[in-house]
Amino acid sequence: MLGMLCILSNILSAQNKSGNNWVFGGPFATKAVFVDTSRPAMIGKYANPYTYYIHGHSTMSDSATGKLLFSCNGMILYDSNCVMIENGDSLVPEKAYTHNPFPNGMLPQNSLILPKGSNGLYYVFVVSVTDSLYNAVWITQLGSERAPFNILMYHIVDINANNGLGKVISKNNVLLSGKEMHKIGMMACRHANGRDWWLLKQGQYDTNQVIRFLVTPDSIAGPWIQNLTMTNPSTYPKAFDLSGQYAFSADGKKFAYVKQKCQQLFLADFDRCTGELNNNKLVNIPIDTTPNLDPKYKYDSLLNGVCFSPNGQFVYISKRWNQYQYEHNEADSSLAWYHIIQGPDTSYQKFQGYSSLHNGIDKRIYIGNFAAQHKQMSVIDKPDIKGVRL
Repeated sequence: MLGMLCILSNILSAQNKSGNNWVFGGPFATKAVFVDTSRPAMIGKYANPYTYYIHGHSTMSDSATGKLLFSCNGMILYDSNCVMIENGDSLVPEKAYTHNPFPNGMLPQNSLILPKGSNGLYYVFVVSVTDSLYNAVWITQLGSERAPFNILMYHIVDINANNGLGKVISKNNVLLSGKEMHKIGMMACRHANGRDWWLLKQGQYDTNQVIRFLVTPDSIAGPWIQNLTMTNPSTYPKAFDLSGQYAFSADGKKFAYVKQKCQQLFLADFDRCTGELNNNKLVNIPIDTTPNLDPKYKYDSLLNGVCFSPNGQFVYISKRWNQYQYEHNEADSSLAWYHIIQGPDTSYQKFQGYSSLHNGIDKRIYIGNFAAQHKQMSVIDKPDIKGVRL
């Protein structure tokens, strides 16, 4: 699903073209190419068959030219031609790598790419599960009980190698291990100094920890752990971290988080100097009870995505069957929430379901497909307008 694409806050602009290409979907990947303010050109069957970008994928383009450099499907790195980069396989432990018939990221925001300076080197961060925890917990509890991730790794790509097709020059570096982490929730925001990055990862179940790292061209510092009042999974009998999303506003001053069946939006101010979240609050998300929904989705409790409008005034919430707009500076909740759409944007038979949300460089918000099998997707054309429609 497109919703798993990891787009970095403060990197998309008219001058910086790092987000000009998106690669997503499967079994043939689709490439979306942004060239101006119009909707992107969609290139279907961009990759060879069984090249899956279903979950946890990320993409990097050249910041000056917009040329696609490479992409990650959460477990494998591919060059600009969607051919595996030299040494680009097995980015996660073996049990996780062989979990699916065709290796690809398991869940949302499982991978993230950051520039390592301006010399053609890039960090690729991947969160996963060790073989020992997989054998002890995942085999029996994935999707039903507590089955966390417990390892955060990084790899380094030299895109100048192999005539610009790239090579993994440092692999399987362990940044954090033996620490319980949610399977979802990982995003980066540029440091206030304009050079470094803050990497945030959702931490241990029931503690609402946010783990942060300071990523520089020379080193990675951390972890630092911040305990917050967030959407609490202990309200439910299961962990419920199979869907959800982290998001930053375009200026990096605001942070948002949603998670599967926890019907609250977490909002906070983000300090780009310290990497800390401040003035956090929980906002109850509306639950649609319209009776003409398919009965099994009547209450539509499955939260998939969150995204800020380009101007930062609104927060968008994506559920399996519904889309909402929230004006976070409006004190009256009856005026703050707007129900964008209820139900499918096509026939029930063709509808794939809504997934997570992403800002394009064209100032539109794109809605990922839950089923991830087609290149078409829904789009919010004017997300800076209150009361917007699809």
